[in-house]
Amino acid sequence: ITQTEPGIFYSESDKYKLKIMGTEQIFDGNKVYNISAEDHEVTIAKPNGNEMMFSPLNYLGSYSKDYNVKYLGKINVNGVNSDRIQLTPIKNNGLKYVYLYVNSAKNQLVKLEQFSKDNSISVIAMKDYKANQKLSADIFSFDKNQYKDYIVTEL
Repeated sequence: ITQTEPGIFYSESDKYKLKIMGTEQIFDGNKVYNISAEDHEVTIAKPNGNEMMFSPLNYLGSYSKDYNVKYLGKINVNGVNSDRIQLTPIKNNGLKYVYLYVNSAKNQLVKLEQFSKDNSISVIAMKDYKANQKLSADIFSFDKNQYKDYIVTEL
């Protein structure tokens, strides 16, 4: 089964905001906020070492200590000449492996494929890449007042 959904991903340092399929995920550097507009529900959790949040930032910062890295060669991804890199977890984290596709010329992530041990596959493909954007300081913040009619669960 293949399904493609448009989304938006913002990142700065270790913080990010991902909007896809009617949901929003914010990581403020401390907690993960999963916001479902359809269900009017917010789940707040502090990630632990065994949880894998679906963010490219997970791999970029920790790949050298948490994964065995294998270069698989060049491949064309949507017209972009890319390096294909396989990351295999050193410790059990629920993943079989991750493929990173990196634009060789610009050193930018083009695509990420995450293969889980439960045989699910998650993919993030970059359609547009805008570097050095001026983002408001609160883009990576969760404001509980904006979700007064939502069920908020803190794990």
